[in-house]
Amino acid sequence: MSDWIAIAHGAHKFHFHLSATELPTQHRDQLRAALIARYFPRAAAAVRGRQLAALIEIGRRMIKQPAGAAPMLNRPELIAAHMAPYIRGLEVEKFWVLCLNRKNRLKKLVEVTSGTATSALPHPREVFRSAVQHGATAIACVHNHPSGDPAPSSADVQVTRQLREAARALDIELMDHVIIGTAAADPTGLGFYSFRQAGIL
Repeated sequence: MSDWIAIAHGAHKFHFHLSATELPTQHRDQLRAALIARYFPRAAAAVRGRQLAALIEIGRRMIKQPAGAAPMLNRPELIAAHMAPYIRGLEVEKFWVLCLNRKNRLKKLVEVTSGTATSALPHPREVFRSAVQHGATAIACVHNHPSGDPAPSSADVQVTRQLREAARALDIELMDHVIIGTAAADPTGLGFYSFRQAGIL
């Protein structure tokens, strides 16, 4: 019980300090929850299952909050750097489409599929549905390899070719398809693989 009293007292102090910041109310609440979990570990240990998963997701979303102008994503290293916080620690493959404007700046990031440890490849219609919905003039596709090795599989190559043909039919530029792993597991040391750099796009 004393932990919960301490939490109430700590939350009041956090509220006082965080209210003076320029963070939106929603973000202050999320940060307050994270601080409570950090500084009152015995109470935080009582949180189980979905509650714990929710706290982890709050932290992930806070890291991913964009600041300033929409990022320009016209090179594979920029795409890989932008996606790093989304991919770090994932144990399953996910596939995203980055909807871009005419200046190759991000309009919308959409998670298209979430799969298993070895596969999450979507059908092209799922990818371009998001592109059309958000008015993208170009897209970049990204998926991760939880193994860390970003080298493409034969299925990766096949899907990329299908995406290339669909992009031509819809007159939406496929800027790149980037597979992200880790530098340690990548023989090239880059930690990502670009289909455009490889000449497939």
